[in-house]
Amino acid sequence: MGPSSTLGYLSQTLTTTPGQIYSLSYWLINPATGTPNEFTAAWNGTNVADLVNLGAKGWVNHQSYVVATSSSTVIQFGFRNDPNYLGFDDVTVTPVAAPTFSSAGRSGNNLNLGWVTQSNLIYQVQYTTNLAPANWINLGGTITATGTSLTVTDTNAVSTQPRRFYRLQMLP
Repeated sequence: MGPSSTLGYLSQTLTTTPGQIYSLSYWLINPATGTPNEFTAAWNGTNVADLVNLGAKGWVNHQSYVVATSSSTVIQFGFRNDPNYLGFDDVTVTPVAAPTFSSAGRSGNNLNLGWVTQSNLIYQVQYTTNLAPANWINLGGTITATGTSLTVTDTNAVSTQPRRFYRLQMLP
């Protein structure tokens, strides 16, 4: 793919769930050097990738986390490579599962909470002492995952209040 002088486009409309985070993944190759060239990827009209004057590269997997704002979302890919072509393959759009705590353990008066993560996603742990009505309080700041699991500690949680309810949020 990659016409000369201007971007050529491929697009598709997907059925999505508003508020759901998705993993957008695709493979791209630029088998030869030469400029100008450009590749763009857009989610519902917003660019998530704009790669200009790529050097020669083998197949590379690109991933972005995106959020649906309606029940219908357009993905669009743009290509330009005046001297040669770009290769493009294996597009997937996968809903990211809501996170759940996988471990909870007490260490003295501290409570340790753990969960499985996906790299580059942002998480927030919150707690409340009363579910009716719930008044959720952030337990520390947001955490960006760099690996496959995270743990947070609620210091003195056991001794300060007789009960706490926790929830885990994944942020766009």
